[in-house]
Amino acid sequence: MGNLNDIEGAFERLKDNSHLKNIDDKLKHLRELSHEHGGQKSTDTNAKAAPMHRAKPNYKWIKCSNLTDYTYHGLQKKGGYAACDAKNNSLVLVRNHTERLGSYFSSIFNTVVKKKIAVAITVTKDGPYIDGAAVLAESVLMMKSMHDVVMVAIVHSEVQKTRPALLRLGYKIREFKLPINSSEIKGKSVRESIDKSGCCGAQELLKLRAYQLSEYDRVVAMDMDTLIIQSFDKYFEYEEALFTYDYAMVKGQRYTAPLMQGGMLIIKPSETVYREIVAILLEGDFRSGSGWKGARIGWGWGGMTIQGIISYYYNIEAPPRSFFELDHCRVNAMATTQDCRSTGWEEIESIHFTGCQKPFSCRDTKTGLCRRMTKAWWDVRRHLEARLGLEVTDSNINACNGGPDRYPHIKW
Repeated sequence: MGNLNDIEGAFERLKDNSHLKNIDDKLKHLRELSHEHGGQKSTDTNAKAAPMHRAKPNYKWIKCSNLTDYTYHGLQKKGGYAACDAKNNSLVLVRNHTERLGSYFSSIFNTVVKKKIAVAITVTKDGPYIDGAAVLAESVLMMKSMHDVVMVAIVHSEVQKTRPALLRLGYKIREFKLPINSSEIKGKSVRESIDKSGCCGAQELLKLRAYQLSEYDRVVAMDMDTLIIQSFDKYFEYEEALFTYDYAMVKGQRYTAPLMQGGMLIIKPSETVYREIVAILLEGDFRSGSGWKGARIGWGWGGMTIQGIISYYYNIEAPPRSFFELDHCRVNAMATTQDCRSTGWEEIESIHFTGCQKPFSCRDTKTGLCRRMTKAWWDVRRHLEARLGLEVTDSNINACNGGPDRYPHIKW
């Protein structure tokens, strides 16, 4: 089996083959090159892909059946190649490897197409949280995506006072009712308890409306206490849903899959997926100690709503390989587990201010990484203020410590 340098050399030779006039010829030739490095030669461009290269244990080049186009993460076409971790359905190892090969794919095929991306927040009630929405939007602007990215606010029909402020910030307003009423749920346990589940009860299910934003190629559903630090463009190339797990919430439990962390979810909109998830909620088969349908998924804080139902759906009900787990120490990072607290700042891609406290709560964040995350939020806020010609907040953020009553709101 060839090493990574062998594979890169093969791609260099592929670039030099100018006689390959169309994309199918290039795909066929790539498969022939894979034979030089341990893969099984195939002349059928629709044949199942053989392993090309093992970069790490349980890691190989395989066919991903539901990928539809070529991208710089691999030859993602029907019958094409994509980088997948065969053991745990994760992007954690995949990302580093594919980025090293990315330049070869993009230079060979040159077919990266701009996508319409929505970064969506959900607003279930009027309230004084507009600064969080403003700073998140500014971080998205600073991300400098190659795609067409817009901010969308999924708002409940009762939200009225907050709409003008969201519009001033550049958010597009999409009004929806909640996907379900708790009184409609068949299962007694869910019907009587879902309104008290997690942070927001059944109100949090408004996030499911992200699946109905069909005018966009991808939707990134994010909470207003989140911040993007590095570009998400690489994640927009995947057809699968992408999210992180909340391992701190299931510590010490026996589970089939942990709770999904509700602060961020990247999806391709789908009315079918939306209806399937709503149907599970309306059935309401949630069991004490074992969660949704006794599958040992969802028994925990917020398990009846987004954090439990998303994890259950993708692990049990959805077709195989419908999602990837992202690295929770780097993406939607909360620094709530010991392994994540040692993550280097340069590795952080996005932040969810939970364990690290919300910057506008004005509470001491205690750990070094949390303080660095909090500083990043204030830096983005000051960038926003300077860009809009507003009064720029003092750089001494310690003046905020002492509780939310000390928080200096943006002077719009």
